[in-house]
Amino acid sequence: MSHRAIWSVLFICSHSIMVLSNATAQESPKQPAAPGTEGRSPAAAAARTAAVPLKEVEQAYAGTAQPESVKMLLAIARGSKMGPGEGWFGPAATRFNWKWLSESQGLADADSIPADKFHGSERWFGRLDRNKDGRITATILTGQNGIPGCSRPIW
Repeated sequence: MSHRAIWSVLFICSHSIMVLSNATAQESPKQPAAPGTEGRSPAAAAARTAAVPLKEVEQAYAGTAQPESVKMLLAIARGSKMGPGEGWFGPAATRFNWKWLSESQGLADADSIPADKFHGSERWFGRLDRNKDGRITATILTGQNGIPGCSRPIW
């Protein structure tokens, strides 16, 4: 590619960026705030005037686990500042739990997985066997075992 072609492409790109930035920089007329929403977040004000009220969204998911997107919508619409104790976050969900591990080892009904039945490397068994008693149990995986230094879950 010649120098002239490169400069032409750069000129066209920079010119396009300037035109687009000028188009988006023009200020749109501000709409007056809805009565009673002065000093509140714009998201909360928008949620009050939305086509689907928040109570209807909550009722649609009553008795079931709300998807993260619904939790996020509700938190933002209610004016969450995302500070401590706020937001839509919950405990982490994982598919790797005791049920998954015991079934993957062919021991779905077992209370523990001994080293000789573990279908993995010795290194992985050693990592999962946090109390070093030669077996992996559900309490060890969930961090409910009371062992000093092992109070948090493995995953």
